[in-house]
Amino acid sequence: MNKKIILSILVLLSFGLTLYAQSAGQFFRQGNAAFDRKAYDSAVMLYSKAIQSDLRSPEIYFHRGNALLKLEKFDDAIVDFSMVISIDPKFAEAYYNRGMSRKLKNSPVQNCCEDFRKAMDLGFTAAGKAMDDYCR
Repeated sequence: MNKKIILSILVLLSFGLTLYAQSAGQFFRQGNAAFDRKAYDSAVMLYSKAIQSDLRSPEIYFHRGNALLKLEKFDDAIVDFSMVISIDPKFAEAYYNRGMSRKLKNSPVQNCCEDFRKAMDLGFTAAGKAMDDYCR
């Protein structure tokens, strides 16, 4: 009898986790659609809902950071790009975008250049132009 109860609980938990993950993906796709429509406030809201379902996805934080960058919410964008980097330290474009957010916020040039340099070191070649424009 106890084995049946435990098995039932495991099945329900598994089903619940599947639904939970599906909602993160669904919110993420809806956020991408809102971003494509330039509805950046809506995109941020939808990405935030996706994050509530999946706290460790660097892609969701990255996309929300991009929407925040479009809204010129530079401090919030920097936080999201930093979160991406903490989850995946080899996510080159997150360094670049954090550097651009810092540049647009008028942060010290050294901080921006460190991010651009790291992005270049990780193979994001577009960071080279930013290095030339802002760090030489």
